Amino acid sequence: MSNKVKLTTILNLVKEHNLTAYQIAKFTKSSVQAVQKILNNQTKSPTENTLNDILEAIYSLLGEKPEGHTPSFYDYTKSVERELIDTQKLLIDTQKKHIDLLTEKYEKSEIEKRKTPSDS
Repeated sequence: MSNKVKLTTILNLVKEHNLTAYQIAKFTKSSVQAVQKILNNQTKSPTENTLNDILEAIYSLLGEKPEGHTPSFYDYTKSVERELIDTQKLLIDTQKKHIDLLTEKYEKSEIEKRKTPSDS
């Protein structure tokens, strides 16, 4: 995708979703002022890296990946999110199994207590 197409995409997404330079800059290496100049077409030729960075920030803010775009930061964050969810599920399953084992052990001990005559 050419820089011109990237810039047009950025401008369209910003307008469509009412995004601000401040919101975008929080997810980039660029300052708010630099992003604002790009959004206002005051920067004659922003670098490809800067435009990619801004696109990735926008995709992160929107939580979506439009068709035909594969920004690496978006993919990375979604991958990490999936890993965290999988890890949480694994932890919950492990905790449930541990609780089940403790409950079973407790119930067995209570049964044994009832079987054993008391020394009173």
